[in-house]
Amino acid sequence: MAKLTEEQKAFLVCGFARWATRADLMRAFEEEFGIQPLRSQLENYNLDGWRATRHTEGRKDPMKKWRPLWNETREKFKKDTIAIPIANAAVRLSMLNDMANQAYAKKNFKLAAELIEQAAKEAGGAFTNVREVKGKVEHEHDHHVLTPEEKQAKLMRSLTDAIATAVADREAAEQPTIQ
Repeated sequence: MAKLTEEQKAFLVCGFARWATRADLMRAFEEEFGIQPLRSQLENYNLDGWRATRHTEGRKDPMKKWRPLWNETREKFKKDTIAIPIANAAVRLSMLNDMANQAYAKKNFKLAAELIEQAAKEAGGAFTNVREVKGKVEHEHDHHVLTPEEKQAKLMRSLTDAIATAVADREAAEQPTIQ
């Protein structure tokens, strides 16, 4: 197992921060540096992976050095998705329009119909998490914020009820049954 340089480690951390798959990252690493890392080496720099969470549960964090780079790369990657043309609905609709026109010109009506349907869904917002709910609210909720004393009293009532139920269940279980 070859020891990785700081540059190679940073390459892996940044790749995982951009949600690259292991296979893609191994391929890119080999192209970039001319060597192929072991899978175990790869996993050591995946701050989303199980090893990273295992190390941070009450123990010293061996990846502390790489967390700032990982966080910065992840945030930048999230913000940069806006710059990717296909992330824009207008670009996607334009591409779907071109593909539907080509399919129609080649008399591939089934594909053209599927592309038109997909464009309609795209334009109608079917591929988003946003949903508009229309209607009338039939009732209103009265939200009362409890004071610490009220919370304590409510908790005490709940505990008292739970203990009483448990005692009753135990007594019922201890009584002999007549056969």
